[in-house]
Amino acid sequence: LGHQPLDPATAPGVSQASKAGGLFGGELPPPIVVGGGLARMYEARFERLSMTEAGTLKGFLVGPSRGFTVFEDVPKKPGLIATSPGDSVSLQLKSNKKIPPRKKGAEAGPYLVLVLGYLTSYEKMGAFQVQVLACVESECVGDSPRFGSQPPQGCQVVVAQTRVDGLNPRDHVSVYTTSILSGPLAAKSDHHGAGECLVLSVSVLDEGRGSNKAKLYDASWTWSDEAPH
Repeated sequence: LGHQPLDPATAPGVSQASKAGGLFGGELPPPIVVGGGLARMYEARFERLSMTEAGTLKGFLVGPSRGFTVFEDVPKKPGLIATSPGDSVSLQLKSNKKIPPRKKGAEAGPYLVLVLGYLTSYEKMGAFQVQVLACVESECVGDSPRFGSQPPQGCQVVVAQTRVDGLNPRDHVSVYTTSILSGPLAAKSDHHGAGECLVLSVSVLDEGRGSNKAKLYDASWTWSDEAPH
């Protein structure tokens, strides 16, 4: 009572979606069927690390950041930003929960599921490599390790990795986007104690572009006893 309903043609966020098809007019994509391990992800409790406040982020840095800095490239829209190939940052995925044991009878696992939030835009963006490394606990203490082009011996186990591209020239918009990384963590006996701490490592790639900006917002992660599909 007493309120004016929004006109679908002018509602915030709708006009852009209408132009791209879907929502109002245009063909809708086929339904997504979610089952198995992926369905359980919707019920899981995720840990979360925000990358928009320098003071908070400082406590998660593993070694020095190379080129990545928290600032507002757009007013009131901060992020962890880098602009050059070779820029890198490593962040410990601190948790109040212990990594769960492998499920009895399972050949692999537990599985890490990490959701990385970042910016995609139609111009000036670069691509970056994302890795989650399992490290022995000593590698996450103080200013060690000081990651260079290769992680130290105590962080050689790659739990999950992917290449992420922040450039999307097809859509004339700049939007928050997510990528999901998932991989099994081997038993401690398989890799000499690695897994006491997890490190998220991001490196900007050299793809021959004039601009190579990477802007990260957050990371959320949880564990599953089976691989998400």
